[in-house]
Amino acid sequence: MNCPLANRCLLYGDSTCECTNPMCICYTKDKIDKTFVNSNLPESYYFDKKLYCKPEDVDFSTYVKLQSVLKNIGFYVNKGNNFYLCSEYKGNGKSAWACKILREYIIKNFVGGTDIDTTYPLFIDMRRFVAEYRPYAYSQTPYIQNILDHVYTAPLVVWDDIFSGYKETTQILDWLGSVIEARILSNKANIYTSNTVYSDPNLPNVIGPALYSRLIKTAIPLPFKGADRRSFS
Repeated sequence: MNCPLANRCLLYGDSTCECTNPMCICYTKDKIDKTFVNSNLPESYYFDKKLYCKPEDVDFSTYVKLQSVLKNIGFYVNKGNNFYLCSEYKGNGKSAWACKILREYIIKNFVGGTDIDTTYPLFIDMRRFVAEYRPYAYSQTPYIQNILDHVYTAPLVVWDDIFSGYKETTQILDWLGSVIEARILSNKANIYTSNTVYSDPNLPNVIGPALYSRLIKTAIPLPFKGADRRSFS
């Protein structure tokens, strides 16, 4: 199954359709694939991942809320809503859910990246951003430059692993504050994932009260309480 639309396309598998062929010429699939690349969506999430949670699990209520966000993501993006997926534990589904929602938005509500329409949603791996971003450099890596060119206009941005151990420099925190404020004022939607819980009493002192107010107080908190779910299966 090499097409991200396979489970929702009426033509998939039809004898007149070439989508079962690796050389698929479907125009819609081609645009979706290009938007996946342009948005920096991790390649492992190009195809739908099933995320399961039993009613008795501690994260069940959060999964129910996220299912609603997934189903109505176009509505939430148009309203400029923000969500803060957080947990003190790693590997319990925060990034997976953020990628799943971004993927769904691209497929159902947005396919861009043409010469005419160069605005597209973004996935920002904050660990990589912190490692590569050079505040005063004349040129940036292609990954960073793509973000700088589109972060203000992207209809949806996933900020993955933000405030990871408070490794952000003052320059990066200043940049984050400026960008996030501009996006909020422009009703641009954001999804943050973090291992820093929104109720951490030390967070306002570390990132500054202005950024704390812009980010935390404008986002709907979606806490994860479960332990690491990662496995090789």
